[in-house]
Amino acid sequence: MRDLGLIKVDEPFANLLTQGMVIKDGAKMSKSKGNIVDPDQLIETFGADTSRLFSLFAAPPEKDLEWSDEGVQGAYRFLQRVWRMVHEFAASGRALREQIDLSEASPRVKQIRRMTHRTIKRVTEDIEKGFQFNTAIAALMEFYNALSRDQSTAPPLRKKNKNIGQPTRKRSSIWSFSSRLSRRICPNPFGRP
Repeated sequence: MRDLGLIKVDEPFANLLTQGMVIKDGAKMSKSKGNIVDPDQLIETFGADTSRLFSLFAAPPEKDLEWSDEGVQGAYRFLQRVWRMVHEFAASGRALREQIDLSEASPRVKQIRRMTHRTIKRVTEDIEKGFQFNTAIAALMEFYNALSRDQSTAPPLRKKNKNIGQPTRKRSSIWSFSSRLSRRICPNPFGRP
């Protein structure tokens, strides 16, 4: 490829990232030891995104990954929660496309806005600078946990409430971001590969 002028590096890639091994039951996973996990069964049961999320979250890519069925189930539950939260909000019909007027926003709206930008920055840096998908996913989990706490403690929206637009705008901005970010890591939770 270099001789044809298609690339300028001597190797077929500019950098090499050597991945760690998958360990199960205290030993390197291998067919000869009979301690493998059938990926087709895993995808059939939990979906490709759950498998992907667990693999990326369980360990940094250069370290060994200790296989855990409980970890796979935890990744599946997390994706279910995210999926449910985003779709419940989208189905509510409250999504707004307008910008948030921060001069009129409550302290909680401002706090969530800052948390959103910190999460975007952290995920971007973790992925782009070091392929640290596990810490990027941890940041997303923290973000969703904070959102779900906020969603469960937010006062119900009432027509007479003069601040009715603030929770709606806050949520629409956050959900719009979280939906787009989720699709980058898990484009099809519960779907086929």
